[in-house]
Amino acid sequence: MKDKNPYKMPVRASQPKPSRYEQFMNKLELKGYKAANKIHRYFVNCIFLFMGYNLYIFVREYNAYWRLRRDSDLPEEWLEDIPKNTKEFDMEKERIEREKRIT
Repeated sequence: MKDKNPYKMPVRASQPKPSRYEQFMNKLELKGYKAANKIHRYFVNCIFLFMGYNLYIFVREYNAYWRLRRDSDLPEEWLEDIPKNTKEFDMEKERIEREKRIT
């Protein structure tokens, strides 16, 4: 009994052999397809890397900011970039003086 492989593609003798131009174009198309896949994969990976780096920077700066905010021995100038001759700066000074008087 002859074993028949159901997954084997049948041989088609009726189709002519493709020309050299068609073979070349098939190879070129396959190379272009693979190159486009690689470029797309690298581009997407770069986007993920950029997003991860920005998330890391945000968390690092956020933690540093709140660590500075909780430390009462630090001068106000380290916390925020407030110009010294403005209304907000005067209000901040008054608030600190008020807190010192209360405690």
